[in-house]
Amino acid sequence: MADDRTDWADERHRRIIEEQRKFLWMPEQVERLASWIGFKPGWTIVDIGCGYGYVGLTYAPFMSPGGRIIGVDREGPLLEEARARAAKAPGECTFDFVGGEAYSVPLADETAEATFCQTLLMHLAEPERALAEMVRVTKAGGVVVCIEPDNSPGAAFYASVFDFDFDDRMEAAAFEWRAHYGRQARGRGDMAVGSRVPEMMDRAGLVEVEARQNEKVWMLVPPYEAPQQQHFKRMICDNFERREEWREEVREDYLAGGGEEEKFERYWEKWGERGREMVAALERGELFATGGGTFYIFKGRKPAA
Repeated sequence: MADDRTDWADERHRRIIEEQRKFLWMPEQVERLASWIGFKPGWTIVDIGCGYGYVGLTYAPFMSPGGRIIGVDREGPLLEEARARAAKAPGECTFDFVGGEAYSVPLADETAEATFCQTLLMHLAEPERALAEMVRVTKAGGVVVCIEPDNSPGAAFYASVFDFDFDDRMEAAAFEWRAHYGRQARGRGDMAVGSRVPEMMDRAGLVEVEARQNEKVWMLVPPYEAPQQQHFKRMICDNFERREEWREEVREDYLAGGGEEEKFERYWEKWGERGREMVAALERGELFATGGGTFYIFKGRKPAA
């Protein structure tokens, strides 16, 4: 449910989403988050931008028996897949999936005890509008939960094959910030929206705003035997293999952020070579890498009537 009309149902995006969701949260943290949110049997929750229904399927066990999960997404193929997955879900919850946009959710006021979004606001030109809709469909006294990252340029990532000097780091930061601001200027969302969510919640009238953070650490240590490391390895190789597919999109973001054509070409070639070095080391089983990023889960309560 992004403003840029990305086809999230195409085979590549489908595979990426499915793989990432497998390793997004540690199971023990999901249990703690469920307790923190305060799920009860019989709750109704709404998941805006539900995609394949991951959030509802993850938290359904904590609302069983009698829970109801309503997923909303604009992409018909994703909703069909969500219905198929929900039909196989254990427990005693019901699932409904409806077509709709984040800016105009097709549900009545005060439908649910909790309304969720996960990695939705980051893709929207007007995230506050979507948050206002989430508040509207939440019952008085209920909770609104936003799970969003702050993928600011320069997020911590170590790869043993690189030996960056000061100029390398400044060049990379300048390029990434240009593309970041250009993406926003083109109405394609804010990849760093996560850190702004508490302020947005406050402005939307929510109270008792609290936060938690994903505990997951992404790591590669040879011989990459753990399932999560296998996934990370596939992701790096796949991203590099398909690098040219999003070249024009990155170029347009960079130029919209005030960058220069000549600098873009030079940077793209230089860092493409760096990428080849990393993939080669990974395939030889010689790459060590560590990264975390900032992935928040925010909770705000709608005031009681």
